Amino acid sequence: MIEGVIPTNKVIPVTRFNQSNLDTNNYARIIEPISYLSQLGRINNGHIHGGNAYPETTILDLLHPLEDKGRSVREYVSSHIEGTKGLLGEVCDIVTGKKDKRSSLLGSKHGEYLRMINLPTLDTPFELNNFRDAVIYDEEAFLKGAYIFSQVDKFENRQRVSKLYRDINGKKINIGGGNCHVANYDAVRDLEGLKLSKLSSKGVGEDLEELLYKYGVLEKFHSLESDYRRNIDNQFCLYIKRENEFGCCDDAMISTVGRLFLPQGPKAAYSAMIGAALVDTVDTLDKISARPVTGGADELIGDFIDEKYSSVMCKPLIKQELVDLVIYAGAKNNFGHLPFSSSVNKLNKFQDGNRLKKPTTPIKAHIDFVLTGKDTQGLGLGFKQFPSSKFYHTMENIRWKNMEKIGLMKPL
Repeated sequence: MIEGVIPTNKVIPVTRFNQSNLDTNNYARIIEPISYLSQLGRINNGHIHGGNAYPETTILDLLHPLEDKGRSVREYVSSHIEGTKGLLGEVCDIVTGKKDKRSSLLGSKHGEYLRMINLPTLDTPFELNNFRDAVIYDEEAFLKGAYIFSQVDKFENRQRVSKLYRDINGKKINIGGGNCHVANYDAVRDLEGLKLSKLSSKGVGEDLEELLYKYGVLEKFHSLESDYRRNIDNQFCLYIKRENEFGCCDDAMISTVGRLFLPQGPKAAYSAMIGAALVDTVDTLDKISARPVTGGADELIGDFIDEKYSSVMCKPLIKQELVDLVIYAGAKNNFGHLPFSSSVNKLNKFQDGNRLKKPTTPIKAHIDFVLTGKDTQGLGLGFKQFPSSKFYHTMENIRWKNMEKIGLMKPL
């Protein structure tokens, strides 16, 4: 038995673990992989098994004992990510005029992939009865929102924001971050003294990343497609932290994407937020994919749609400045501290607080807030259950207000 790795006999299939705790409405097809990732986080941090932590456990340690079942979960995720890439490619063709929307397969495709986002009835200024019947109202805003969110976790982008921007009091903002890599499971276990938990939680230098490539612990793959060089049973996505600071709050960044597009109308803001949430989900699912990629699937998909768009339109899909503003607005240690970030599980999970008139999901509440100004109170956001009322106050009256004062909330 490897120190810090959960024993095989303690691995619990998710059907018995916590599936009942996850809502199955629109998002049932990804409930299983999301559940495994949720279980992995609890195992790493000692939130199950009597408080015993197993910080060196990887997703493969959970799935290998399940054999074909575990492999099929990972393969499904890979095909889903590829399908999402195809959806965004088709939207890009519509935006650039290469494809007529009326002849597009978009209408039959979008429901399957967008159903990853759990939205009950929205209180929006336009008709939307149920997300299963939704459409992408504004293709260009949807595409841009997706692209922005494909770039917000990129370490180089966070570094640039840390160097270029200060908070409203002129204080430097240090933003944590890192990179996703393709790791070789056997090489990880064979390298004596290597602690995955330290790689993912402590800031490490670029020289260490290069050394891990030299030893074969990390491998370079830049395609979502099958590759004869891959051994999917021996590869997993490994996050290595480069800057040991507070990162970014996804709730704040998704909301800011909507706010930036709101001057174009509520349908544009809604579409941009859905695009952002879609790519945020891809970023999570990538951690359990059978075919992880260097840099992460979100970055790869973003580069794909940007290249596809710019090759036709002869200009970038989005200005780098907009990516920077979303990162700036989402930095946890920016003015108006936000010490949390909701996982995809938490964003899409129904809550029924004492002050809620009816159960809702945080992602729905964030969209309602941006489009209508409605402050959904009584929600607990993220693992620490940060009060939703405090979050919305911070965004509206502190972060966005101060960004407007210093000229950062510019029209698109």
